[in-house]
Amino acid sequence: MPANSNTNDDSLDQYVVMATIGKPHGLKGHNCLQTHSDQIDALLKYSQWWVRSPKEQDWSPIQFEDVCLHHKKLIARLNQTHTPESATQYTGQLIGIHKDQLPSLEEDDYYHYELIGLQVIHTDGTCLGTLTHIWSNGAHDVFEVKGSRTRIIPYIHSVIQSIDLTEKIIEVDWPHDF
Repeated sequence: MPANSNTNDDSLDQYVVMATIGKPHGLKGHNCLQTHSDQIDALLKYSQWWVRSPKEQDWSPIQFEDVCLHHKKLIARLNQTHTPESATQYTGQLIGIHKDQLPSLEEDDYYHYELIGLQVIHTDGTCLGTLTHIWSNGAHDVFEVKGSRTRIIPYIHSVIQSIDLTEKIIEVDWPHDF
């Protein structure tokens, strides 16, 4: 893994966004981190974090310290910031990890980032749209599919018939009028 900022050798596809840096928290240079994982503290499993502006393409390594869970949010001091003013420079930036850091999954298990952008096809061959977002409703994950209209489809075995990452297709058995 490179120790400097991302260049053309690495593309955006080499990173998984794990959090967005929120506003400063407190007086010692911490920021709130809005995690993009079901497990609020999942980011703590990784020793190297990378940061980039949502409008930029280059990732840069970032150091973190004083990380804690506070009111269901992660709070961290980034790159030795010590004041709220210095922490403000990171607000809105994305925190990612290199995909190589992710643990391997069992067969037929997928990371959400692998599914975003796949075409969602009904079992009758009708294209319902593109998977744009996945979230949990507490009982199971839910797919947001945008096509001629937005559909919300539960990610459960009786609905999801197959996922083919090679063909970039998810086949579903879901009523057209939902």
